[in-house]
Amino acid sequence: MTTGQSTSSLSSSNVTTAGGVTNPSGQTATSTSQSSQPPDSTLTHESSTAAVTSNNTEAPTTAAPATPEPTTTPATTPAPTTPAPTTVAPPPNSQTVNPDASFLLTIDVGPDKNVSCTDCNSSYVVEAFKAAFQSIPGFLYIDNVVTSAPTFRVNIRFFGSQFRTLNTTERQQSIWDALVNINNTEGLFVLDSARKIAEAFALTSDSLCNTERACSLGFRCTSARCVHMCEGYSCGDHGTCSLTISPDGEASPTCICNSDDETTYSGEYCQDSKISQRKVAAIVGGVLGAFCGLFIIIIIIMCCRQRESSSTK
Repeated sequence: MTTGQSTSSLSSSNVTTAGGVTNPSGQTATSTSQSSQPPDSTLTHESSTAAVTSNNTEAPTTAAPATPEPTTTPATTPAPTTPAPTTVAPPPNSQTVNPDASFLLTIDVGPDKNVSCTDCNSSYVVEAFKAAFQSIPGFLYIDNVVTSAPTFRVNIRFFGSQFRTLNTTERQQSIWDALVNINNTEGLFVLDSARKIAEAFALTSDSLCNTERACSLGFRCTSARCVHMCEGYSCGDHGTCSLTISPDGEASPTCICNSDDETTYSGEYCQDSKISQRKVAAIVGGVLGAFCGLFIIIIIIMCCRQRESSSTK
């Protein structure tokens, strides 16, 4: 065939491309610097040349790159953290005792408790206590907290200011009368330990400072005033008192100790002191510098003496 002959003649002779580069092996490299030919002719020439040099060999096929499978990162659950205590600066003034603060009387109900019961139904017991105590001045409400069945705790609350309109003896007698009424309730038996609770509660209620939430957080009750906890809490000359609030809401005074370039103070009341690292570094640097200076002076003196001895010889 004519086509086969032309192919063999081209492969055995030198082929000159449109770019003017001749390849002795018969393969043609197209110069990219030639831009005079139109794009269509260049493409046509390159395709024919490729057909000649490949000697009718199929062009290699390139496989498409494999798509990586998506990876799933397991979710991690952060470990629970315990909130750290916070420190707040003290307010400048004191406060009056909260007039709505309440006294809390707690009585345990259950087998062998302050009040024994044959059928410890909590709602029945609460109603019995309410009927017995609600006539006392300052009575607020009653709730119960189950500790371990069949035992639970009855909380009786009184307005502090109203309950204290009674004197100590009257308060004690009114509580005992209420307990006697409970003892007359079917299924409930007031033991002698309840009388002791009534006596102690009457004495405790002599002071409004024994009420619940008598003062705001960070204050302590003194008579009829609420004084900040930092008042009278000495941190010496090198600290400042601040309040530390724990995660459970309890406040306590804490000394924040001072530090400067020379001294760092520590301790519960900032009573301990130590030289700061910066000052230690300065002292060490000064000592080393003095030794280096002295060493240089000694070397200079020795060199001068060596010269003098050499010149005399």
